[in-house]
Amino acid sequence: MFYLIFILGLICSVINDKRKIIFIFFSSALAILAYLRYGIGADFFAYQYLYSRLSDSLITELYYGLDNQELGFRLIGSFFKSLNVPYQGYISIIASINLFFVFKTCKNFSKNPTLSMLLYFCFYYLVWTFSGLRQGLTLSIGIYYLLKYINNRKIIKFTSIIILLSF
Repeated sequence: MFYLIFILGLICSVINDKRKIIFIFFSSALAILAYLRYGIGADFFAYQYLYSRLSDSLITELYYGLDNQELGFRLIGSFFKSLNVPYQGYISIIASINLFFVFKTCKNFSKNPTLSMLLYFCFYYLVWTFSGLRQGLTLSIGIYYLLKYINNRKIIKFTSIIILLSF
């Protein structure tokens, strides 16, 4: 499956014209692969265990959380658990947020966004989308805002985002 996605990405990046449909098509293929995974990634079952231990009350998790995860990540997980979102749905949502910011970064800051997504797939997709969920989420959001705010010289906004992502 991963080889097919790679070949699809190569084809899409070569025929990349100015239309967004090819970029959206390839990005959607990456998203679908992230949604349908089971057991892929070194931390899949560890995150499943941690998700099962989260309280379904944000207040309880805030004050009495059992695990040493980042507070923000625990609260996000607790929020989805309070909505009775199963673990597979939860990691799909996290992957969606991650890929959304990678998508926006490639779209806004690359001359060939499809090639940029292909490079992301080759070097970072399996690690940051499948294994290091917390780190991948932080990196994708952080890099997007780094490029956006540094280019516009909005250092205070960028610093605020970095501080927020630290939790």
